[in-house]
Amino acid sequence: MRGSRTDWYVGTLASLVALPAAVVAVDIPLALPVDGTRRACEVQARARLGAARSSVFFAPPLPVLDARDHGHASELSRAAGSLGVSIQTWNIVPKIREALALSGGGRLLEVHPELSFRALGAVTHPKKTAAGRAERRALLGDPVLPQGIAPAEDMLDALACATTAARWLRGAADVLGEEVLGGRLSRIVV
Repeated sequence: MRGSRTDWYVGTLASLVALPAAVVAVDIPLALPVDGTRRACEVQARARLGAARSSVFFAPPLPVLDARDHGHASELSRAAGSLGVSIQTWNIVPKIREALALSGGGRLLEVHPELSFRALGAVTHPKKTAAGRAERRALLGDPVLPQGIAPAEDMLDALACATTAARWLRGAADVLGEEVLGGRLSRIVV
């Protein structure tokens, strides 16, 4: 986002990091626990979201990145002292690998769309419902969404995350759970 102008990019995370943006906000864990502990930022995010806490998935332990399939990921997670890995979490493991392989020059920022929306105002409906999309569009100033890029709720999530990036750049963002895990800074910016 640049003022009131929004440019849409679709591609790999590496191609997005290559863009001339001050920060790149992603809904991807940028640090993983090395054992069965939960990341403080996720615990705090779930508490802040209350009834919508299930939208925050717990990041798997670092050994899961070596898994060859979902079953193996659950085995590695349990061996690290955690629980099995949900299919939703397994489906984002390639994105986690990609994010952890990038340095991003310190420009990668972990965010969560539902927290970003709540920083803009009240959210009462699930995002995949017509009422939820309408509520989120209103919080974002009723943006025009291009056709064919992604589902509307995903584009709204991206815009909400961009508002968090803008708050971060202004020094007005909240930070949840700042801690170091496996040598990486773990936090969710709101």
